[in-house]
Amino acid sequence: MKSGVTRTWVMTITPFSRVGSAASGSGEELDEGALRQHLRRLADAGIGVCLGSYGSGEGRLLRRDEIRQLYRIGAEELSGRVPFAAAALGLTATERVIELATEALELGAEAVQIHPPLAGPPSIAPLPHEIDRFYDDVLCAVRGPVILSNEELMVGYSLAPERMLGLIDRFEQIVGIHWTDSNPATLGELMERVGQRVPVRVGLTAQLPLALALGAEGAVSFEANVAPGLCAAVTRAFDVGDHGEFQRLFQRLGLLNRVLLRHMTPRSVKAALAYLGQSGSELRRPYLALDAASQAALVRDLEELCFTPGSEETR
Repeated sequence: MKSGVTRTWVMTITPFSRVGSAASGSGEELDEGALRQHLRRLADAGIGVCLGSYGSGEGRLLRRDEIRQLYRIGAEELSGRVPFAAAALGLTATERVIELATEALELGAEAVQIHPPLAGPPSIAPLPHEIDRFYDDVLCAVRGPVILSNEELMVGYSLAPERMLGLIDRFEQIVGIHWTDSNPATLGELMERVGQRVPVRVGLTAQLPLALALGAEGAVSFEANVAPGLCAAVTRAFDVGDHGEFQRLFQRLGLLNRVLLRHMTPRSVKAALAYLGQSGSELRRPYLALDAASQAALVRDLEELCFTPGSEETR
């Protein structure tokens, strides 16, 4: 992984363009030009990148050839600039996770993010010994850098900090943890156990101040797609001890988070990017663009926060 601290990572969008029309049977294609432009914008702001995430990146809707293209372009645009990881893998059979992770590393990904196992719907969580076997199998087979993720909101259960500690003790290729848990107390326990061993990044923006105070590296967010400069400025203010500026910028980031959550990512993120003049904002079905009223409301909210085409993000 790239050396140095990158406080903010992003679950980046996957840009698409419309080919033909829905009525003709055509659909959305990966927009390479828009992807390269978007990745350069993120790298210019010093934002670490997760490619093909299952939320903002529409990763479960990508074809295998598109995933390969996504990783190849990511390596070309981001290597030597900011750290990046492959995220379009997981939530499937163990052998498939190993196959996808190995391929991502061969295509140039600096690390792979491994999701918790989920064989069926979130209401049917795997048993503890099944979770243990999953990580044993995957981490014994995937020898490149690995970022572990705790994804309570995605898989319906939370991993224990004690399990993370045990995995770090046994597998030296673990280079980070992405922690998304609605209970902030688990973050404190995690930092006590592993915070000095590997970088920890929270997946809930509201927990960023707590995470920084506890010594975590920062956050992995979707807001950085829209406002990478603002996200980077928040943590810079923390690092230089400017508490007033940190409070002001974090408040603005929190309001942006609330605006984008109203229609959920990737719909809201791509709608915001389209308003700001960024290309590649088509969604892949079954996702559909916001209706006219929702789009207008989103634009009004962004304008109230002084997010307009060409505006300075951190003012």
